[in-house]
Amino acid sequence: MAGQYDTPEVSAPGAAPILLVGNTGDPATPYEGTRKMADELGKGVGVTLTWKGEGHAAYGKGSDCVDSAINAYLLQGRCPRTARSAHDGGGGFDHAWCSKPPPPEPVPP
Repeated sequence: MAGQYDTPEVSAPGAAPILLVGNTGDPATPYEGTRKMADELGKGVGVTLTWKGEGHAAYGKGSDCVDSAINAYLLQGRCPRTARSAHDGGGGFDHAWCSKPPPPEPVPP
């Protein structure tokens, strides 16, 4: 049927944690794809860092939380601390969260 395809097997049992960065406001790569990839990689392997930001990509977009987590992963092989998110029902994948930084304070006249 047109529009359907099989996805390749990507599970990686026993692999070191793999950091996946998902942006909830990314119009080009929907966040749900990040969650699905983490699930497919397997428990303890797919670690998701969620940034509640806007636009495509998260690194270098003004979040020290995102940038430091990615730097630690790439330079030292460390994933961010994980926590269960309320919306994943306590099952599923490991999670860490970063929020978009607040807007700058207005400069007084």
